[in-house]
Amino acid sequence: MDKKTSCLLLMSGLLSYEETVLMLSLPKVERPLKIPFDLDVISDLGLVWDWFRFTRENIPRLREALDIPESVILENRSRFDGTEILCILLGRLSYPSRYTTLSLIYRRSKPELSMAFSWIVGHVDATFGHLLMSLDLCWLTAKDIALFCRAVRRKGAPLRDIWGFIDGTFRPCCRPKKDQRTIYSGHYRLHGLKFQSVMAPNGLVVNLDGPWPERRHDSGMLAESGLIKLLTTKMNVIGTIYRIYGDPAYPISEYLEGPFRNGALALSDEQKDFNVAMAGVRIAVEWGFDEVVQQSAFLDFEKNLKVLLQSVGSLYTVGTLLTNCRVCLGHGGKVSDFFGIAPPSLEQYLKNRLD
Repeated sequence: MDKKTSCLLLMSGLLSYEETVLMLSLPKVERPLKIPFDLDVISDLGLVWDWFRFTRENIPRLREALDIPESVILENRSRFDGTEILCILLGRLSYPSRYTTLSLIYRRSKPELSMAFSWIVGHVDATFGHLLMSLDLCWLTAKDIALFCRAVRRKGAPLRDIWGFIDGTFRPCCRPKKDQRTIYSGHYRLHGLKFQSVMAPNGLVVNLDGPWPERRHDSGMLAESGLIKLLTTKMNVIGTIYRIYGDPAYPISEYLEGPFRNGALALSDEQKDFNVAMAGVRIAVEWGFDEVVQQSAFLDFEKNLKVLLQSVGSLYTVGTLLTNCRVCLGHGGKVSDFFGIAPPSLEQYLKNRLD
């Protein structure tokens, strides 16, 4: 695309500033749809991060860790390079761009891009989604959990046995044509879905469950998610009871702790101090939610999330997995920096083994 056309699209609002710079950095060709996408031709390293949310040297490493083949052939016989189809996923999630814009960048037709995006989302979710559904993880041993508890304690928590934090989040989505009341939130006055996640002090989302209708209470999600059963099994294997911490919406149990509630009697000063201290460390789970949508802005653009046309749950799962991968590579680790706990390597996390 020539400079004049790019500037006109930028001024008309059809392209963002980052998209315009990216397209101008690509080499000029006569028939762009016939020239394959090449990550190496983008000379601006900052632009690579802005567009894909991963550094150039880490994208091939991520492709290999995600078990993406070097060549992918779709149902319509379109052939994609493994790095190319990964970049389509990363670029699509990083910013809510239209396929019309993406076709100019990746030099592919809109149907090809749509099929490629669907394939890579399904591949990542089917292959690695189990990492967010189980506590049988190589980096979540008894030694690691004890380390997490000490890190939380060092940050001022009065409890000695808290290793993680649980909370629910609401993600707005486009209003569906039917069953609108099911996902409508009277509180937010929006349509959307809810997810439940557990955040560890090393910056990784340990467990993710959803999507749930917005009307489902946090305690209801907890009961139906099976998380308590997973915690029971995990602690039986470890032989020691450690707990996670949540807000007042969650019922207190053997494996879940919460703040003191206001009741018939006013809270004492000690109870108030306890709640304040625990709120200071529980904020980590909110940072985790923010990190997912900040680095995958597509998930924060409700007009693109259409529950009757696409699997919004899979998109959020993949966005969370990529956020965990980014933390393992040393980017966006606000939670791990706060608690001073390093995450596992990318390969250890995705392969779920320490060797």
